[in-house]
Amino acid sequence: MHELGDLSFARRIYYNQIPPVVDMLAKNNHPAGTIRAGVAARGVEVGIPRRPGSGVNAVDQERLAALVRRIEQLERETDLLLNRAALAESHGDQQL
Repeated sequence: MHELGDLSFARRIYYNQIPPVVDMLAKNNHPAGTIRAGVAARGVEVGIPRRPGSGVNAVDQERLAALVRRIEQLERETDLLLNRAALAESHGDQQL
């Protein structure tokens, strides 16, 4: 389990999630397609961008979907951590 101020956890989130997304944005000449594919991977279908934009290829779409799934997992872990910290604070910092 992670704790607030866990620098290695923060680094893991950053280095494993942010650079791959930025790389994919940079690879696509019109990053709107990458952004839309990421939004779709989160469950909101927004279609492909209008011209001159374009969607992402199938390989990048799957890579992006995998990254989004991992980001969602890290978000859940972070939410649990923050909820645990808030609960501990509300109980006078008792050991939970």
